[in-house]
Amino acid sequence: MSTTPAGRAQDSTYRAVLGPPHVARLLGGTLIGRLPTGMAPVAILLLVRAEHGSLQLASLLGALYGLAVAIGQPMLGRLTDRFGQTAILYAITPVADVAFLLLPSTGPLRHPVLAALAASLATPPLEACLRARLRRPEDLVGPERSTRASSWSPRASEPPPTAE
Repeated sequence: MSTTPAGRAQDSTYRAVLGPPHVARLLGGTLIGRLPTGMAPVAILLLVRAEHGSLQLASLLGALYGLAVAIGQPMLGRLTDRFGQTAILYAITPVADVAFLLLPSTGPLRHPVLAALAASLATPPLEACLRARLRRPEDLVGPERSTRASSWSPRASEPPPTAE
C-alpha cells in the first residue's frame, strides 16, 4: 500500500469499500428489505380504496401500520440484541410475509386491521441489524476504509429523497 496521499485516497473510495462481496450484499439486502416498511402504508391505502373501502378506514389502517412499526421495531431490536439476529430474523420474517399476503385477501369488511397489525409488528428490524453490523466497520472493510464505511450506515438507513 502506498503512503502517498493519492494512494490513501484511492484506497478509501466507495468502490473500494463496496468491493468485498459481503459489504455490498449487506447494504443491498437491508435496502431491499426495508422497502416494505416505506411502501406498506401507501399500498394499504390503495388496497382499501380499490376494494371500495372508505377513506377513513384506509387512513386508519395506514396510521395503525405506522404506529405499530414504531412500537414493534424497538421491541424486536431488543429481542435481536438478546437472542441474536439470525434467530429473530428467521422467526419473524415469515410472519410478516404471511401477514402482508393475507392483507389483500381480507378486504375492507373482513378485519384488515389484524393483518395490518401483524405485518407491522413483525416487520424485521433491519436498520438496527445493519447498525449492529457496522458498529465496528473496520472489521468488515479494514481500518483504512472504516471512515468511508461508517458514512454508509446513515445513508443506507435514510429514506431516499422524493419528488414533491
